[in-house]
Amino acid sequence: MASEMRPLRVIMREVVALVAEKATGVVLIVTEDNRFASVRLRSGHIEEVSFKNRYNDEGIHLLSQVQTLRARFQPGFAPPSTHPRIGEAAMRWLLGGFENQTPAPPSTPAAPRAPGASGSDEAMHQREIIERIALGYLGPIAGLLCEEAFSSAKGIDQALRQIASNLSEPGEGDRFLAEAVAAIRSTK
Repeated sequence: MASEMRPLRVIMREVVALVAEKATGVVLIVTEDNRFASVRLRSGHIEEVSFKNRYNDEGIHLLSQVQTLRARFQPGFAPPSTHPRIGEAAMRWLLGGFENQTPAPPSTPAAPRAPGASGSDEAMHQREIIERIALGYLGPIAGLLCEEAFSSAKGIDQALRQIASNLSEPGEGDRFLAEAVAAIRSTK
C-alpha cells in the first residue's frame, strides 16, 4: 500500500487483496482532513472497521462517504473486536460492493459505543480535540492510540495519561498533557 492520496475504491481493492491473502494486521487509513480509520484483519477475516469513533457498520457507512485517502498495512497481531459484528450488508460492501461507488448502507439500529465511551456531544467534542492534538505529536497513528485509550480508560484523565505514555521524547508527554488539558478547559 502506498502513502499517497488515492480513491477509496483503490484502497478497498487492496483490503480485499489482503483478505484473499489471509493477512493478519491493521490497515491504517488517513483521510484528506487527517481523520483516522482502521481495518483490522485476522487470518483474512475483517474483524473490525473504525472511523470517527464509530465501529463496524456505522464506521463503514461513514468511511464509504470519503473520496480520497491514504493507507498502509501494518502486518502483525490484530486483537479480536470488542464491538458488535459487522452486519451482512456492510460486509458485502467491504468485499466488493464499493465498486458501484455507492455508500455502504447505514446500520440499523445504531451500534453500541465502546465501553467507557460517553455518548454526550461534549465528550465527543473533547475526544476530537484530544485526537487533533495527539495527531501533532504522534502522526497518523494518533487516532488508533486515542481510540484504544478511550475504550480502555476509566475517564478522560486516565485516557490522556495513556496517550501521553506513547511519547518517547523527554518532556513531550508533559507538553501533550498540558496542551490537551488547556484545550479541553477552553471549550467549557
